[in-house]
Amino acid sequence: MRRPAAIRYLHAAIARGARLYSPADVSDVEPSEARVVIHTRDGPDVRARHLVAATGYEMMKAIAKKANRIIPGWSIATRPQLRNIWPTAAMIREASDPYLYIRATSAGEVICGGEDEKISDADRRDARIADKTRTLARKLAALLPDIDAAPMHAWAGSFGDSPVGTPAIGRIPGMANCYAAMGYGGNRITFSMMAAQILRGMITGRSDPDSDPVSFYGDF
Repeated sequence: MRRPAAIRYLHAAIARGARLYSPADVSDVEPSEARVVIHTRDGPDVRARHLVAATGYEMMKAIAKKANRIIPGWSIATRPQLRNIWPTAAMIREASDPYLYIRATSAGEVICGGEDEKISDADRRDARIADKTRTLARKLAALLPDIDAAPMHAWAGSFGDSPVGTPAIGRIPGMANCYAAMGYGGNRITFSMMAAQILRGMITGRSDPDSDPVSFYGDF
């Protein structure tokens, strides 16, 4: 059985000299111009020249949350039906609000999702799965009548959003040698690559033309 990509990346990093501390509950961060000390609740303390916080949508206490928010979305998946897939199996995404997206897997399942609402509570989000499943199946059938829109699977999840749909990446204000990559917005895979390039440039003393629009100093 192949290991997940994230695990393989960790093994590659360790082979190149990285140290892995897990599980570890960070209780405090002590930044300075010379180094950063990361205090863990049960020890040991970790010392590094730079700290990059990539904590999903959970902002560090030192970072003002401003207008960022957590939004839930719902999705369904149909049975495999390769013969019914539309030409090129291109991803379809509406520009409406609430939006709808549709894509196909290599096995021919159709995944349809969207119907986002301003619900921050996970229990309330999950309680809407049955209702949202019916709505998504109805919309999928209306848009693609050749597709068998009956859901085989349904689920809900949450994602972070910002007023302009961009992530927050860069130096943390008031914390020397500390950086963060917060993947707010709808293109998190793309933003993660941008974050790696931007933060690598900052740490090694190189500028990046994409850094200003996503910095923590703007109205993210």
